[in-house]
Amino acid sequence: MRAPITVVAVLILLASLTACSPTGPSPSANPSVFEIAMSELRQTSGVSEANLEVVESRHYVALDVLLNGDVSPEDLEKIGALVVRFTSLADDGGYESAAPQLTLEKSNYSYFAGVSDDQLTSQLNYWLALVRTGAEAVSVRSYQPTAVAAYSGVSATTTADPSRYVLLDLPNGLNREDRGELIGALANVPDPGAAAGQWDVLDLATSTKAEYVGPNFPERDRMRADADTADLFAQVPGLASIEVRRDDSATTPLLVQIVVFDDAMDSLETAKAEDAFAKTDAYGQLHELLRLLESRTADPYGVDLLSSPLTDGGNFHLWFDVHGCEFNSDTQWPRLSNELGATWISVLNPDRRGGATNSEHCTVNGEHPPRP
Repeated sequence: MRAPITVVAVLILLASLTACSPTGPSPSANPSVFEIAMSELRQTSGVSEANLEVVESRHYVALDVLLNGDVSPEDLEKIGALVVRFTSLADDGGYESAAPQLTLEKSNYSYFAGVSDDQLTSQLNYWLALVRTGAEAVSVRSYQPTAVAAYSGVSATTTADPSRYVLLDLPNGLNREDRGELIGALANVPDPGAAAGQWDVLDLATSTKAEYVGPNFPERDRMRADADTADLFAQVPGLASIEVRRDDSATTPLLVQIVVFDDAMDSLETAKAEDAFAKTDAYGQLHELLRLLESRTADPYGVDLLSSPLTDGGNFHLWFDVHGCEFNSDTQWPRLSNELGATWISVLNPDRRGGATNSEHCTVNGEHPPRP
């Protein structure tokens, strides 16, 4: 892609500055060089404002470009090229550069690391199209498996596997039909793809975040199923959050984490917690969750529920998981564990039986339950 004349002039100016000093440009010289590039950005169609942070003591720069609401794909192509040129300018001057960010209302884009010019144009257009489907916000940035919620901080010119993280924030309170239409619209936007990555979806259902490990837009059937899973707990008193995570490469590819602070669990000792939780709506919905999951899959899954603090230490915590024809659960709460195991045996997916006509070879916490 051909560089604008002004940017070329900036690079020539920087070369002349660095040639005068073997240790790189002086702190007093660089701000003027950056200002020339910033002026080019600010005058570009589609840019509302461009802000630059320069920390001379650390030789650090960070760029944030605010976009107009009517920014076009053609505008974005020019803006993206200028941002990459600017980061190259900083690198050539010996500056550490944070991942630059483009901001459009509540959405932002900082997926530059390892992305070629052609890829960048496609990814920017994809981001803009997702934003304009009606999502509350869309964030696209470089993917860090251990900290996807943090910005990459990697220079735009760094050679790296161009893995992508996408965060979709859906409007709160959508009904089932409207939610399905929006997810369908998002899924239908042509995706230029990525080598690896992750998608996170906020407000997939009430108080629900869904995580999908992989570069492609999540399968719509999975998103629909995960929304139905979360909807089971929508009316549970004290619901704080639900998180559904899918990672096909994991030993347990589906995890459901529920946090609920029902008043019935407040200020309890451990000795009284099991009986109290057995009377809550959340516990009843765990049995419904087993029925729902078993009706849909014979794959492994895990469920983890966290509730209120206990007066003698820690929080009430209950978990169970299913692998093949084995049900394992939290033996700290034997009554709850046995009851959940009994429900599982009564509803387990036929494919778990391996062709057997009954479930006698299945186990609950390592034990073969009695035949019904």
